[in-house]
Amino acid sequence: MIGKNISIIILHGWGGSSKADWIPWLKRELEKDGFEVFAPDLPRTLSPRFKEWMSAIEKTLKLASAENKIYFVGHSLGGAAVLHFLGNFLRSDLERQKGRTLISGVLLVASPIKLLDVVELNDFSKKEFKWDEIQKHCQNFLLLYSKDDPLVSPEKHAIPIKNNLSQSKVKLEIVNGYEHFIMP
Repeated sequence: MIGKNISIIILHGWGGSSKADWIPWLKRELEKDGFEVFAPDLPRTLSPRFKEWMSAIEKTLKLASAENKIYFVGHSLGGAAVLHFLGNFLRSDLERQKGRTLISGVLLVASPIKLLDVVELNDFSKKEFKWDEIQKHCQNFLLLYSKDDPLVSPEKHAIPIKNNLSQSKVKLEIVNGYEHFIMP
């Protein structure tokens, strides 16, 4: 079985849900391969609140099997939320027994480093990323962006994220033709 002892948490972006875009498909495919997968509907998705999203992520993380390695997949604001989560929780909160780091890897899909300046995102946009803390909790990152993304360009977002994660293993994939990875 491919997914034995691995839990994956998939987080949607602003205005999204666990039932939108490619998230249901990804969840289904990963579950077929034996992974334990969670795709929560984050609260107040059109007007997200930082503390509420952090709490929802923490609750979801606690659902994962205790012996499993944990991976996050975050789309857009969901990816930014993962980074904030990693940077704002005490090390003891993110470790399992035997001193092993809880988060094995993170896939960021079209995730912003700087949020759009819109009222609905003020609660998130005022928060700075804590890069050193983030890297204490996870050392493996894959960044997936599209050249034609009208909201989160690789030059303004992916490359600065990669540079800020300089103490970690980071792979940046820039594709073309997927815009913001939102499906019609």
